[in-house]
Amino acid sequence: MGFCFRVLLSISICCFNAPLMAMEVFLTVAEASLPEGTDGSRSDVVYVKLDPSSTQAFAVFSGEHIGETAEFYVGDQLVFSARLSEAITSGNLALFVGGEDKRISTPEDLLAQLEAGASIKVIVPPAED
Repeated sequence: MGFCFRVLLSISICCFNAPLMAMEVFLTVAEASLPEGTDGSRSDVVYVKLDPSSTQAFAVFSGEHIGETAEFYVGDQLVFSARLSEAITSGNLALFVGGEDKRISTPEDLLAQLEAGASIKVIVPPAED
């Protein structure tokens, strides 16, 4: 009985001491823009600069999820998904819109939402087995 209790206690301690990684983060946009020299109709990207606290939060979040796919939402709309290959510490993002599934149809739509104060929610969905 004493051995079984010690093993269970050790397992419990390991579980409680494991670092918890956030599976989502909310980001505040400081600036959003379309590429210079375009009216947005031929471009599918919106450039985003995060505010300082979001820059720091996303640097930690992206560093914790290297190799995983992150999904970027504005409101309840999926804007973009990408595999994180490194920690993103600059606070600069390029969000690509449109595509075959027409998540958000135009860069102007996304830009308007971000300029109106919408935040970006980034999640890492659970891995499929």
